[in-house]
Amino acid sequence: MKFKHILSAVFFVLYSSISYGQTDPKTGYTNVEYLISKLPDVKKISEELEKQKKQYEVVIGQKQKELQDKYAAYQKAGANMPEIIRKDKEKEIQTLQASLQELQQNAEKDLQNKQSQLIQPLYVKVYSAIQAVAEENSYKFVFNTGDSNQVRNLIVAPADGDISDLVLKKLGAFASQEQEKAKVEKAEAKIEEKAKAKVETKSPAKAPTKTASKPTKKK
Repeated sequence: MKFKHILSAVFFVLYSSISYGQTDPKTGYTNVEYLISKLPDVKKISEELEKQKKQYEVVIGQKQKELQDKYAAYQKAGANMPEIIRKDKEKEIQTLQASLQELQQNAEKDLQNKQSQLIQPLYVKVYSAIQAVAEENSYKFVFNTGDSNQVRNLIVAPADGDISDLVLKKLGAFASQEQEKAKVEKAEAKIEEKAKAKVETKSPAKAPTKTASKPTKKK
């Protein structure tokens, strides 16, 4: 995907916010592919692509079976066929084979184009979120630590320079284990609190204690 490669290769340099007078500009980093993988839309895209892929697989499978059947029939009876019929069958098989190869290539190309079409808005969305986070937190440079050759030299970086969670928060997603753990613990605490309150409301009121009456003395 051309759009994807451009974003991955060039990292993210926010020229509009560079201050040349500053000797030590604030620098951050993130992994664009990781951010994309955390978006809920990725699942929908995968399902849509898989559905279209299966449709192609059905048609391609039918053509493959047709080719196999025709070739098997030709091998079985080809030696006894008149030369004109045999050549016609050979031409028919070759045409079918060429048609199958063209269909496979077109299907692969169409799926790639479809993927690019569906995924490109996500890259735009992530890029916008990175820009917003950088501006809000005064980052002058943001590097993409993806798998492109240009950024593999970023071997050591401070942990506080990772803006992935900030970007995910901006995108409405939460990824770090600490955040997930805190979220689960908070939910469990609420459930426990509700359960405790429910038990207290259902507990029966204590019956009033009866005072023993003193026996009357007979005169």
